[in-house]
Amino acid sequence: GTANALLFLCLLPILPFGTSFAGEWNQQAVPFWVIRLGCTRYALGKIILSALSGFLFTTAGMLVFIGLLALRLPLFVSSSTGNVYSILLDQGHPWRYLFFYISHLALSSALFAVAALWISTMITHSFTAIAGPLVIYFVAHRFTTTLAIPTYLKAGAIVEWVHGTGTPWQALGVKAATIGILILILGVLTLINIRKKVQHA
Repeated sequence: GTANALLFLCLLPILPFGTSFAGEWNQQAVPFWVIRLGCTRYALGKIILSALSGFLFTTAGMLVFIGLLALRLPLFVSSSTGNVYSILLDQGHPWRYLFFYISHLALSSALFAVAALWISTMITHSFTAIAGPLVIYFVAHRFTTTLAIPTYLKAGAIVEWVHGTGTPWQALGVKAATIGILILILGVLTLINIRKKVQHA
């Protein structure tokens, strides 16, 4: 439940696919795939699979964790959280709460996975791809904390906080739209970087 645990939650999903470009580039496998698929299809495949693997890794991990705990502990006793989704607990819908809560955090994992891919297209080193998103997050968090911008645009709200207003669907929609726009920007930058690397290889 700590902020550090959430950051680990966002770093671990990078491992399944976020570092794959760095590995393929260092093994000189990228030209092989680009010749057969084309640069755009290759890059889009990497971006989509990175986002999906990050999202699904976190979702599966949390569901397994909850399932193991549910063997010995009750799923829900009383509501002690004050986030936007807690209204579902107050209404006696713990599974719906978990759907929204897990989806909210898994979207952050998808963003971290795509950010790792983007970084690996600039510096083709696996460790840099893993550590890079965390470094960028810390800098962005420090910078956006003092800015007079809507809370949902602050780095902490984008990654860590379960923040939102309105209904659970509205809150998740704002989070999904914010993450989607950031993934789109990082995806375009990733495509540009891959094209440059292939042209100058």
